[in-house]
Amino acid sequence: MRTSILRLAALRLLAVVLATTAACGQGDRGAATDGGATDASAPREAGAIPADAPADAPGDSGAADAADPGDASACEGGPSCAEPAQCPSVATSCVVADCVAGCCTTSPAAAGIACTDHGGTVCDGTGACVACVVPADCPTPPNPCQRSTCAAGVCVTQDVAPGVVCSPGGGICDAQGVCRTCNGGPPCPGGTTCCQSGCSDTQSDSANCYGCGVRCPLGDNCVAGACMATCNGGPACLGGTACCPAGCSDLHTDVKNCGHCGGECAAGSTCVAGWCRP
Repeated sequence: MRTSILRLAALRLLAVVLATTAACGQGDRGAATDGGATDASAPREAGAIPADAPADAPGDSGAADAADPGDASACEGGPSCAEPAQCPSVATSCVVADCVAGCCTTSPAAAGIACTDHGGTVCDGTGACVACVVPADCPTPPNPCQRSTCAAGVCVTQDVAPGVVCSPGGGICDAQGVCRTCNGGPPCPGGTTCCQSGCSDTQSDSANCYGCGVRCPLGDNCVAGACMATCNGGPACLGGTACCPAGCSDLHTDVKNCGHCGGECAAGSTCVAGWCRP
């Protein structure tokens, strides 16, 4: 009888312990729930991952920022990629397809790449096809006194400095960008003219008297740009004199040629107005 009473007391004590333990467990879980709500509203450190965040959420784990190659929505509607070869080709030679951060985009071709768009010949490095990037891209001008240069993608010509040799024979460039030569040789010095026969002083050259190719009659001289008769192969007689066998003579006063060549006056006479006077 006593044993039964002790057993009944032990069972009651066990029931009380179990009930107390269950009540304490429910209280701890409620406190944890209330604490979680409070902590959720509190600021977290930068890069911290919330306890309820998805397993693939980015944080301080060093995940790559590149878009998923298979996620087109990350490329603003454009195609995604893993390499440039997966991107659509571009219609112009100076812009190339590229893959950046997993998205297809375009980049300018390197400067100097050959192209034919819009009449150009070379890419300028910014996506445009232009005539030139450096002077070497421009054609050589036909005028030896000019050189090509490149200005803002356009070929232009400039005059070289005066004095530059411009022909194998020694032609010289002038200040106007003209190659000055004489029949392929050096230019003529000042005061002379380049004629077919070469440099000539047209004021005294009987073969080019006053102008190239103007030849004086045989035996005449060119004086001040005019053909004048010579006297016995010597200089032409000046105005008012006549060419006589002995040379130029004033027929009005010369007693050896008074009135005409060979009209010699008697000894002691004079020649006056072309007449011999005693």
